[in-house]
Amino acid sequence: MSYPIFWAAERAPVRDAEERAILIGLVLKGDRDGMNCFPSYATLARIARVDPKTVGRKCRAMEERGIIRRQTGFMKPAWLKIPEAQRPVVWEVMVPAEWYSAQQLEEVNADRARDGLPPITSESRPPLAEAPPKRQRADKGTKRPRKTDDPGTTSPQPTDYKSPGDPGTSSPQPTDFKSPAQGLEVPSPGTSSPTTFIDTFSGTPSDTTDSSLPSEDGLFVVADQQVPPADAVGEGTQAKKPAKADHSVADALTKAFWDVHGQGRAQPFLAVRGVVRTAIRNGVVRDDLARALDLLAREGRPVSGATVDMALGQVRRASGRASFQPPADLSDYENGF
Repeated sequence: MSYPIFWAAERAPVRDAEERAILIGLVLKGDRDGMNCFPSYATLARIARVDPKTVGRKCRAMEERGIIRRQTGFMKPAWLKIPEAQRPVVWEVMVPAEWYSAQQLEEVNADRARDGLPPITSESRPPLAEAPPKRQRADKGTKRPRKTDDPGTTSPQPTDYKSPGDPGTSSPQPTDFKSPAQGLEVPSPGTSSPTTFIDTFSGTPSDTTDSSLPSEDGLFVVADQQVPPADAVGEGTQAKKPAKADHSVADALTKAFWDVHGQGRAQPFLAVRGVVRTAIRNGVVRDDLARALDLLAREGRPVSGATVDMALGQVRRASGRASFQPPADLSDYENGF
């Protein structure tokens, strides 16, 4: 157990929290007598969450007050193995002899005797002076000025509320009522492009230029967009959903393929079904697709859009047919290619 850790955490006369954290980082890897503490400044900075330059400054301050000193003479083999240009400073943490208990001091001095070092005594490790007081702020006790006293923090308000206030919040009205009102004007629609408006509350269309509404197949045309008639925009009505696609052929083919070749495949059933549905929807003949799927299964290839396309090419070339071309009429499916 490293006794100096407890001393550094509780009794060391450090000046602030940064010094305490750095001192604890020093003794973490040191000996029980406080010697052979040589972590790098980068390591101490990581432990204390400070900049390496701060570590150097704090170590020099603790060295001046006698808390640590540069170790000379005996060096551990681990430090000697470090390249000479990269060797860090070896610090000795000056834990006072009076801090150790009698049993602890006996154990520490026994370790030092094995290394050929003299024992720790009250003369070699005297008590340390108390930590200096923290530096007080120069403006301590001085009342801070109120923010409202600063003329740059507030903006002057107009005193005459009858005059125009903040520019942009209101538009001046002309004194001559024959003149057009100033401000933003809404342009009127021209006769060449009639505009139809829809009342969003009642769903009733209204035209600003003509009472008759243009219609096309029962739909009102508004700015090249089609809007359902008023009776279809009533409250509680919803748009009609598109009819669900018929996948019976694709699903039956997928099931037949899966019953024969599904055992032991890593590809999921839903992935195969998606590819088959897409192929049928794109106009691939069922029998050609069945042969292509069987070819892929026998060759151990996965079922995807790319592999199905290649297998279809092989099937059609084997039957003497050209590559697939979208038929001009659905009756072509009955007569073949």
